[in-house]
Amino acid sequence: MHEAIHQILEAVARGELSPEEGDRQIGALLKEPADGAPEGASSGGAQDGRHTGDASGPIHGVASGDINGSVAGSVSGKLKGSVHGDVRGSVNGLISGDVDGAVQGDVSGRVGGHVTGGVGRNVSGMVGGNIGLAQEREHLQVGGSIHGKVGGHVHATVLGGVSGMVGGDVYRVEGKISGKVGGSVEEVLGGVSGHVGGYVRHLAGGLSGTVGGDVDRLDGDLSGCVAGNVRTLRGSVSGRIGSKFSPNSGNVHELFGDVKKKSVIYGRVDILHGQNHGQILGGVGEFRPGD
Repeated sequence: MHEAIHQILEAVARGELSPEEGDRQIGALLKEPADGAPEGASSGGAQDGRHTGDASGPIHGVASGDINGSVAGSVSGKLKGSVHGDVRGSVNGLISGDVDGAVQGDVSGRVGGHVTGGVGRNVSGMVGGNIGLAQEREHLQVGGSIHGKVGGHVHATVLGGVSGMVGGDVYRVEGKISGKVGGSVEEVLGGVSGHVGGYVRHLAGGLSGTVGGDVDRLDGDLSGCVAGNVRTLRGSVSGRIGSKFSPNSGNVHELFGDVKKKSVIYGRVDILHGQNHGQILGGVGEFRPGD
């Protein structure tokens, strides 16, 4: 049954099923809970209704109402409510509400709302809301990678990469972004071969994908595209900066590498330390070769 639930959640993440249809199919699978438990009970004895204190074990069946405490194991069944505490295992099934704490294992299933305390390992399923709290983002982590989908922001450091989809902003990524981030990223250390929709403050490891906003600092070569402006670029350009449809884009304050053949910079380069073999349509303010 767990494998069937995982396949349904993967279909939702790929857009092949709507979230509502995914919920319906999972609910049908869970009408007869695992391990012989009656419907509405968890393996740790949590009953339908509003729960107080910790759930003494994992949730394999169907439980309704909030859990006002932590779940001592994993959630591989369906919880029609929120967890006001940590999930001390993984979420392989469905939590329809929030987790007001951390998921200490993987999220390979689905959390319909927010996970405020971070995720201990990978997100290969779906989180409908945010991961983390903005005011706590420097202290929170996703301990692995995001291969699935996060509908909101990730107010945390992702220790791995992002190969899935994040709808909003991501605070920090120590690996590579090869998937899609709809918002802005404060810092990414492993490069971008996918897409970032907004602003990037610091991008290390090079850019072979696309950034839809500005980049404050890019350490590495740019073979992809920045649709906005770049303040400092410590590498060469073989791609494109700016757009002919955005007259205020394509400006670079300081470029330490070369502008290679077939590359286009639509704006102005204030200071160029390398050679220009491409097109800088707005001209160069100052050449400083060899600096």
